[in-house]
Amino acid sequence: MKALALLALTVLFAPSRVVVPDFSSQVVPYLTKAGCNQGMCHGAAIGRGGLKLSLLGDDATSDYDVLVREFGGRRVRLDKPGESLLLKKAMGGLGHGGGVRLEPGSVGYQVVESWLAAGAPQSTGVGRDVTRLLVTPGETIRSVGAKVPLTINALYADGTTENVTALALYDTLDEAVVQVDRAGVASIRASGIAAVMVRYRGQVGAARLGAPFPGKATDVRISGNPIDAALFSELARLNLRPAPRCSDAVFLRRAHLDLIGTLPTSTEVRAFLAKPDRAKLINTLLVRPEFVDLWTLKLADLLRISSKRFGSDAAPRYHTWLRESVAKNKPLDRLVSELLTEQESFWRTTSDPRDLSEFFAKTWLGTRVECARCHNHPYDRWTRTDYHAFAAAFGRAGQVPHPKTGKPMAARALGTDKALTGRAELAAWATASPRFAELLANRLWSALFGRGLVEPLDDLRASNPAIHPKVLAAVATQLTRSGFDLRATLRQLALSGAYQQSSRGTDEKLFSRALLKPLRAQVLADALASATGGSLGFSGRAIALADPDVPSETLDILGRCRREADCIPMPEAGGLSVALHLLAGAPLEALVKEGAQKLLTAQTTDAILVEELYLRVLSRFPVASERAYAEALLKKNRPRATEDLLWALVNTREFAYAH
Repeated sequence: MKALALLALTVLFAPSRVVVPDFSSQVVPYLTKAGCNQGMCHGAAIGRGGLKLSLLGDDATSDYDVLVREFGGRRVRLDKPGESLLLKKAMGGLGHGGGVRLEPGSVGYQVVESWLAAGAPQSTGVGRDVTRLLVTPGETIRSVGAKVPLTINALYADGTTENVTALALYDTLDEAVVQVDRAGVASIRASGIAAVMVRYRGQVGAARLGAPFPGKATDVRISGNPIDAALFSELARLNLRPAPRCSDAVFLRRAHLDLIGTLPTSTEVRAFLAKPDRAKLINTLLVRPEFVDLWTLKLADLLRISSKRFGSDAAPRYHTWLRESVAKNKPLDRLVSELLTEQESFWRTTSDPRDLSEFFAKTWLGTRVECARCHNHPYDRWTRTDYHAFAAAFGRAGQVPHPKTGKPMAARALGTDKALTGRAELAAWATASPRFAELLANRLWSALFGRGLVEPLDDLRASNPAIHPKVLAAVATQLTRSGFDLRATLRQLALSGAYQQSSRGTDEKLFSRALLKPLRAQVLADALASATGGSLGFSGRAIALADPDVPSETLDILGRCRREADCIPMPEAGGLSVALHLLAGAPLEALVKEGAQKLLTAQTTDAILVEELYLRVLSRFPVASERAYAEALLKKNRPRATEDLLWALVNTREFAYAH
């Protein structure tokens, strides 16, 4: 830090040539580094203490007017720079609520003072826009306790490069693994890997830093699957041993729940365990009608299809089109293209083109642009101009004005100069975007693995990199090469060694084991009906229901998505309300009684009855201790014991989760 400060002073105040600091590229960044224009200070929407600056200095022109011209220029004294209110407040004087922001004699203080002494000139702005940040090292694995100084270079529009390490802002995305100080020195605190987010003048970057786990190095598993090659090589680099291959029974249940949202029947369990063939199983599941039901449900949740939103006539048509698209295995890029060019219901999702552009960007591009509606995005590169130009593509001509000038915006692809003159051009650009493939890859990975390679799923940005970038790239490449074939990509994922790991272990982030996944409301409801052989009061499977407002107390309690906003899965299979419903809910009690009676009627011996219970509910045979305990209960009171066993099994964690 001291070396950088001396370098800055040498450049600014060398005897041979006095260089006047530039307001937008030097003065404002020092104020940003000092925290003056943060959201909790003068960068707030209404400012603070009578002074309002643009958030993180995203509008230097406006900031200049505020600091130099507002209130008759009372904040600056060009004849006596040190007496300027701007500097006195920043020094912590005159009752400044923000405390000391610029220490007297510091580089930041001298830069601001020198600028004031030169007459507080306004920036020319020519060629001084930052176009990219280079973060060094971009990635490194060191030992626990190591310190890693980051170097940040800004690339400007005029082709020049500047070291801005001292002025960049730093945040870590996982402080348990990596911490970073204001000077950009990262400290590795624990085994694992985490990203450090870097921001400077509207551009963002990241460094991935970490440390290997203790123990013997792990060999890379040999596999022809590129997804495995990418994941297991990363785990080996971190010295993290993958979990062993899961059992056939676990794989059978996991694949059924993940791919078709339906439990295997006892007959299917017996047949598969007698002659397990995982590839054949996956191929069979991908062509079952339940596959269409489940993946239509997932897409309908994303698109928020409901009769409340689209009407009792349009919603069924919208849902039918979606279901037919999944049934035909319509390529996902074509599906989204048709969504934009042919489905008028999509365009009625909301009446505000800005809301619609935000919804589309988040849903299909993994891009959260909403912050840029009011100010340049603080964690991504989108400006207000980028935002409103993109929003214009979702409205009528002239419907979206620039927030500052009030003039109608011309429609442009997000963050580019590419003009969009119609829906077809919008669709072609969106589906060709690398973010489209990455977003879909991330969503499909999360559906099978229980967590995205990027979290949140719809927040793909340079400052929020994937936990395993090479794995995300491998899945996106597979998806693209398959022609955005949903079934082909799911097949590749389901047959990977990564997907077939057991859930043994404690890792929750790096995918060295399978994660326990709480069943979504409709899948859990169908599992209850399947395990008990009963019905929850509606016709057919819950996963096949087209409208989220079909009356069902059970689905409401289990936490079905109402499609009024983003559908967020409920944690821990729904928490207390679900637990109480399964323990003492009237609908489940009726199911258990009905199911127990059917089992008693159909099964001849206690041994067969116990087997059938476990096969139906948990998709496996009971172990010896479970079998002995259950058979002992049945000998005391067969009808009561059957009910109790069935009730107990559907209340286990093993039943409520895919594992």
